[in-house]
Amino acid sequence: PVWISTPVALQKLAGELTRQPRLAVDTESNSLHAYREQVCLIQFSTHETDYLLDPLKLNDLSPLAPIFANPKIE
Repeated sequence: PVWISTPVALQKLAGELTRQPRLAVDTESNSLHAYREQVCLIQFSTHETDYLLDPLKLNDLSPLAPIFANPKIE
């Protein structure tokens, strides 16, 4: 897997994911039953590569917005 924990790596990942026709996405959190749960890991998989994104080290995840908004990406 490719570890994503810097803004530069996130920008590169976003560029790669926008070219994909299909993605798998998974999230891990510290607890779904806690008052203030927190997403601790976001996983993306393409046909070729798995990516592990550390949202605790990245303050701005907005580069991912176009990927989730794109109806052409399944």
